[in-house]
Amino acid sequence: MTFGPLDFIALEFPGNRFRGDILPELFDLVQSGIIRIVDMVIVLKREDGSLMVRELQELDRDHIAVIDPLKAESNQMITQADIDMI
Repeated sequence: MTFGPLDFIALEFPGNRFRGDILPELFDLVQSGIIRIVDMVIVLKREDGSLMVRELQELDRDHIAVIDPLKAESNQMITQADIDMI
């Protein structure tokens, strides 16, 4: 499958606290066909400064259920260099 053109977006949440406020807006964008999420990685910064990186397929069922309406795919297109840039 061919992808492109693609844009890369990283969303940051103050204090590393994701409350989900943005999800309804993202759901609407996906539902209306304005955007399509071809890959997603969740990066959390721990209090000691270390990072925890999770690919979609590594999430538990509860977390997957929350983001499921995004219809996010897991194409492993996000590289370690992308994560390092974030």
